[in-house]
Amino acid sequence: MQNGDKENNAFFQLFKYLYRQRDLAALLLNGNTTKIVAKVKRLIEEVLVEPQTSQSTITTQIPAAFAKEIVSQGIIDLITFWLNQNPILPPREAYQIFQQSRSLTPQQLTQIIFKEAPQGDRNEKTV
Repeated sequence: MQNGDKENNAFFQLFKYLYRQRDLAALLLNGNTTKIVAKVKRLIEEVLVEPQTSQSTITTQIPAAFAKEIVSQGIIDLITFWLNQNPILPPREAYQIFQQSRSLTPQQLTQIIFKEAPQGDRNEKTV
């Protein structure tokens, strides 16, 4: 993505805004029952339904409403996690992580977790 494209991206603008208002945003987003979470989710969903330049046809049994919920809630969770870090990453770095994560499958993300887990944690079984 060109730098100019990134500057105009709605998600990058969201990251920059939330970073400037990080204390308030973290407070509001940490309460999952707040109306702000629902409003942010609707904003994310609006951006998600914008036409994509590289759309491919996917055949699946997953209803669109479920897919939208999985994606939008994942984005909210990532943003909330980012805002609660100490120290918090600058918006450009957080946005780069966000962009990279969007193209990875859950299996690929799990491989990253496993790769970075200490040796002792790899052998422990959790239920």
